[in-house]
Amino acid sequence: MAIIPDEDIKYLTGRFATELKGEVQLNLFTRSSYHTPEAAVEVRHAEDETNEVFTGEANRLTAQILKELAATAPHSISVVTHDLDTLQGQQTAQAVGLNGEMLPVIVYQSETLKGQSRYFGLPSGYEFGSLVENVVDLSGGQRDLKQVTLDQLKAVKEPVQVMVFVTPTCGYCPAAVRLANQFAMANENITADIVEANEFTVVANSYEVYGVPKIVIRGGDKMAEFEGTQPEHIFLQNILKVV
Repeated sequence: MAIIPDEDIKYLTGRFATELKGEVQLNLFTRSSYHTPEAAVEVRHAEDETNEVFTGEANRLTAQILKELAATAPHSISVVTHDLDTLQGQQTAQAVGLNGEMLPVIVYQSETLKGQSRYFGLPSGYEFGSLVENVVDLSGGQRDLKQVTLDQLKAVKEPVQVMVFVTPTCGYCPAAVRLANQFAMANENITADIVEANEFTVVANSYEVYGVPKIVIRGGDKMAEFEGTQPEHIFLQNILKVV
């Protein structure tokens, strides 16, 4: 059974036909053990007393969503699955800085992406829209950052992690997500990590995420954080605080 509705497939097919320019690869890091029929049965029979998505179910749904999305633009969007139940998958994950504790993970790959752009969790709700927008931006090399911002970003010469905590029902989150991804596109030292807070509550709690979007920026031993959707210059100021 398809996840993306037919009307959305039609819309995406038409939009991608006109807006996608270059290739975008979506690297899905998961475990094959999450995708077995036995694992699916376990989820159906489990009593989930919370609203959190089961890790296995999130991995299976993410794989299907990416497959359906790629089918709307097969010449521009590709999906490569990395199985962390294998040594090769573990080595690939380590090479891009993943420890395999937070799955699923989508790692974007494009010639227009200087830094790293990653999404941890199931891209549903408003975050499916963020996935689409990032694909469009990466494919077309679309950067909406002001020139003054690009000039100041040159000061970022060491690794900086920009974490954006989101939820699928947060209508304000996509704007913060897109800004983080735009910064990663512009600077090879910036990693944009988008984290679905409801799925990874331990990580969210460790950063005292009580509302979303919550942005945590880390560089070396420095950290800056703020809540809510902020304009570009405020976001930039917080990045420069950790440089």
